[in-house]
Amino acid sequence: MATVGVPNKVWRGGVHRTTPETTEKIISTAAARLPGCVVKLDGTGAVPGLPVYVWGEQLHGGIDDVPVATDTQRLYNTHSGDLFTGRAAAGLTAGEDVPYSVNATGRLIALVADTDPVCFGDAGFSGATTADQRIAIKFK
Repeated sequence: MATVGVPNKVWRGGVHRTTPETTEKIISTAAARLPGCVVKLDGTGAVPGLPVYVWGEQLHGGIDDVPVATDTQRLYNTHSGDLFTGRAAAGLTAGEDVPYSVNATGRLIALVADTDPVCFGDAGFSGATTADQRIAIKFK
């Protein structure tokens, strides 16, 4: 699903680096994830306070390709100032600097009460999202 204003890639750049820092791992839940999902190292949805990764596209694949569970998956390590394209759950109200939580499959959702945000919206799209819509996100 193409999204106006968001590039067809997951890594969008960073304030302090010009290339992403990555981790590669075989993750059995890969078939349920698309590039742009925000996860922990085990492939489940990220939570505040733990290291956060953004599921990357395969070296020879596209941003909408479904990963194969037996293949090595590329995860982008996140740092303050990094910009990515994330996957939103349906009905998320997106916008610049809007704080997001993440569901069990790594899709962005509205901030859960009494929790810290995992990431924030960046410029490019404002309004309600559809399932797996790609939106600009940033880490602070």
